[in-house]
Amino acid sequence: MANILLAATIVYILSTLLQFCQGQICKYHHLHADCYYRIDGICLSHITVDINQCDDPISLDLSIDCKNPAVDWKETFSMEVERRMVGGFDKEVFITVQQGYTDNKKYRVNIDFISERLGKVHFMDEKLDLITEGCTTLNGAAKVAVGVLVPLLVLAIVALVVIIIIRRRQRRKQQLTQAMLVNNLEGAGSLEPPVQLDSTDATQDSSSSSNTYTNGEAVVFSQLPQTLVVNENPTC
Repeated sequence: MANILLAATIVYILSTLLQFCQGQICKYHHLHADCYYRIDGICLSHITVDINQCDDPISLDLSIDCKNPAVDWKETFSMEVERRMVGGFDKEVFITVQQGYTDNKKYRVNIDFISERLGKVHFMDEKLDLITEGCTTLNGAAKVAVGVLVPLLVLAIVALVVIIIIRRRQRRKQQLTQAMLVNNLEGAGSLEPPVQLDSTDATQDSSSSSNTYTNGEAVVFSQLPQTLVVNENPTC
């Protein structure tokens, strides 16, 4: 019986010492927590918690860093209750995050670790006053709307620029065409009118047109010698 009591006492003392060595060391600055904690009972992990009060819904960023074993784990929690596995440790380690508003409008954050070596270990239970009135971030629906409207706006601007370039080219082409027509009309108006011939000149031209061409040479009848024709057989 005494041995049983002694063994139970030793187990209790060891568990108390282990929990004391686990000792959570945290620094809080409103929505940020910087802690050192032995999650698996061996590795002293650096844990940071950041609450994003302007997200919709409110989210929580949690990171765990450890040198031996090498652990670099980061996750974002946005649901009321979530449980995830923390990879990198020698033994399986899970984390449970509960968050939400309480009846007195406080925002409560509850974080527990569950490991094979230690079982369930309570890590954080904080109630915070969040101020969301000054948040200018967009909710999910607004982000979707912006994601759709921005590409459409860019396409509209590109189409408008293309239309302006085409219209300018067409206008310039029309201006060049009009300038060419004006130049042609001015050139046609500057030509001399045809010269009208006098009647004497026309007679001379008509007489000169009666020239005969023989063997490729022009013979002018007016310059030929006149020949007297005599009728050899008179009738009387």
